[in-house]
Amino acid sequence: MARIVIIALLYVATILLLLLLLSQVGDILVICSELFNPQGSWGLLLFSLVPIKPADDKPRRLTKEEKSQMTLSKELKEISTGLLLGDLNAEKRGGNVRFSFSQGLVHKNYLDHLYKLYSSFCSMVPKTSSRAPDKRTGLIYSTIRFKTLSLPCFNEFYDLFYPNGQKVVPLNIADLLTPLG
Repeated sequence: MARIVIIALLYVATILLLLLLLSQVGDILVICSELFNPQGSWGLLLFSLVPIKPADDKPRRLTKEEKSQMTLSKELKEISTGLLLGDLNAEKRGGNVRFSFSQGLVHKNYLDHLYKLYSSFCSMVPKTSSRAPDKRTGLIYSTIRFKTLSLPCFNEFYDLFYPNGQKVVPLNIADLLTPLG
């Protein structure tokens, strides 16, 4: 909304500036008609700055049946086990679990690789965010993150790694961990 207001103010300021600089009424009419014409070169430039949200921009929610049909390959199960030993988080939302991936911006390539592996289970692309400056160092740390959908295929990992709602290493980790993991 703020972007639209700024664009509108810039638009008005441009017209006022033209009115002040040009003294001939004919020139002003030609320029103003060009500015207000969406097909004109200035109109295209200014109207292209206004964000237009397409009607289908909101992702469609999966049905319960569609969610139940989504499964992890053997490789992704092994990778998920290894990642959960590290900094991958599983979050229980309602009845199902989602994975939450987060890394410092210096590890963007790694997170992009993980996103490619899990993208069919996601509804949005990775996002970058910055925190407030660190109180000790004054440095601003940026992170990149993405989350999967909440799906039944992730529930088994939550049951293994979060038996009481807090992350633990499963007792049978030697049986679960593979070279890929």
